[in-house]
Amino acid sequence: MKRTDVNYDSNISTVLGPDTCQDYYEILFNYVDEGFCVIEVIFDDRGRPVDYRFLLVNSSFERHTGLTAAAGRLMREMVPGHEQHWFDIYGRIAVTGEPVRFENQAAALNRWYTVYAFRVGAPEKHHVAVLFYDISEKKRAEDALRLSVEQLKESNARLSEANRTLDESNRRLADFVHIVSHDLKEPVRGLNSYCSLLLADSGSSLDEQGQRDLQKIKKMSARIGEMISDLLRYCVAGGESTPAEALDLGEVVSGVLDLVRAQVKNENVSFTAALPAAKVRCHKAHIAETFRNLIVNGIKYNKSDPKKIDIGFVRGHERNPGGYVFFVKDNGIGIPADKREAVFKMFRRLHARDAYGGGTGAGLAIVKKMIEQDKGEIWIEPNETGGSTFYFYFGCA
Repeated sequence: MKRTDVNYDSNISTVLGPDTCQDYYEILFNYVDEGFCVIEVIFDDRGRPVDYRFLLVNSSFERHTGLTAAAGRLMREMVPGHEQHWFDIYGRIAVTGEPVRFENQAAALNRWYTVYAFRVGAPEKHHVAVLFYDISEKKRAEDALRLSVEQLKESNARLSEANRTLDESNRRLADFVHIVSHDLKEPVRGLNSYCSLLLADSGSSLDEQGQRDLQKIKKMSARIGEMISDLLRYCVAGGESTPAEALDLGEVVSGVLDLVRAQVKNENVSFTAALPAAKVRCHKAHIAETFRNLIVNGIKYNKSDPKKIDIGFVRGHERNPGGYVFFVKDNGIGIPADKREAVFKMFRRLHARDAYGGGTGAGLAIVKKMIEQDKGEIWIEPNETGGSTFYFYFGCA
């Protein structure tokens, strides 16, 4: 096949021919999205640029400027308040011939522009071609973002100060609670001791009703002491905690079970425990107290023989997809559906004061507060065979 040689020329007139070239220039000039104009910069007697005349504008010019019928007119005639910096920039280009690309504000037009300007024609004509695009929306978005960032910084500063004030307030409250609990316990202990002395020294001289009354006072004073202790534990549970650490939960729960077995050595209780082999980041005091409380709770509110406590975990649970959800399952008396929130209220018992070993009803409230402090959650689900399962997770685990 015969090869056809083609000569390429970077000159558009040579490639397309003058007529076709003119057509292409007109298409480019009229349909380009950017605004385009050619201006004549006007200087005063001292050589300062003071105005410019529009010689040529394209069809996008009006959309980007809002100016109509600009060709042949002076800029100061059309926009008297136009800023001097525009004249200075174009005057410098007209004199030096150095093209410039820049962003600038035209406040009198209420717009921002990105501009590329260059000299055209003979230097003495002071003609400058300007290719420009309205970027006002972009600038407004940037200003809004900058304002939002500044407001966010101010909000964070206020929040930090509020947190500092709250921490100081919590510290003072904790100190106050410790002092008040100590002061309240003193008369309670005195009352309890006085009742014990009366029963020991003068109990035989009292009739049965008197002895019962003293025993009742003694019991009530002990209960008040327990409530004061539980209030203190509840307040402490909401205070600062030690940092989370990598824990072997099998080891932690084993230690908890040793303590529980000592408490319930006369009870027929079986335990099973299966926990993650890998170490888990938790607050040791919080997770140990949670397991202890739920295990004791499952034994206490239980009429079965034997009583069974199963301890385990779930990975990828819908409530904590990225971590562990732990559970303590019992075969106890169960909790009615309409009471499953109430059991987490402070001093809320579902049974008579002395039923199931008594108590103040603070344990589950303390557990819930500790878990929520660690950005976790606790909830109850019934077992098909009876009893309840307490599910919980810590945000750090």
